[in-house]
Amino acid sequence: MTIVTAELIAHIEAQNEEARQWAAEAPGRIVGMVTTCPDHWAEYDIYTVEQYEHYMAVEMLHDVVKSEMGIRPRWMDTDSMSVEDIYQAIDFYTGESEWISKAAEEAARKRAYSNRYRPNRELQIKLSRAIALAS
Repeated sequence: MTIVTAELIAHIEAQNEEARQWAAEAPGRIVGMVTTCPDHWAEYDIYTVEQYEHYMAVEMLHDVVKSEMGIRPRWMDTDSMSVEDIYQAIDFYTGESEWISKAAEEAARKRAYSNRYRPNRELQIKLSRAIALAS
């Protein structure tokens, strides 16, 4: 039988304390506390700090992708990803990575340029109606 480590519980308690301090720094800040119940973490097969950090990163990735794309990324093999890889994926989906930001800026510039010469269909219809009424 695997036992949740005291190191994991201490790690979560330290994170909860940091969150409490952050919330206390300014009125209106609200934070949730992560449970320190060993039985809870054992149900998730999480026994070490490393497993906990991986689990929390995966949950964040799922939330970010759901927010950005409307679906959870069940196609990703997050079990085989490192925590660093997961955070890189989070950066990708939030547009925080430098190359994706530059690519998005370039795409927006190209769209704006190509739209300069695209006929305004709505304006064309209004002008056609006005001409037809005038004649």
